[in-house]
Amino acid sequence: MSDLKWSYSSLGLFQQCPRKYYHLRVAKDIKEPETEAILYGKRVHEAAEFYIGKGTPLPPPFEQFKEVLDMLKNIQGRSYANTRWG
Repeated sequence: MSDLKWSYSSLGLFQQCPRKYYHLRVAKDIKEPETEAILYGKRVHEAAEFYIGKGTPLPPPFEQFKEVLDMLKNIQGRSYANTRWG
């Protein structure tokens, strides 16, 4: 089974430079340094996942995203946060 995950950032990276995408996401022979921006993004994604998927309140630093997350949360149907398919 493949470990590839498609996301907005993955597609953007591929468009920017297919070779860089290959080394970072496929071969994984180069590790991208975790900048403050990357770490912040990971915290936002995790908070959003728990808020939408489990109803966990948003931590104060991420309350600015509540309006958008509520729109996503109120979409009819099932939601699957970071679910593996296949």
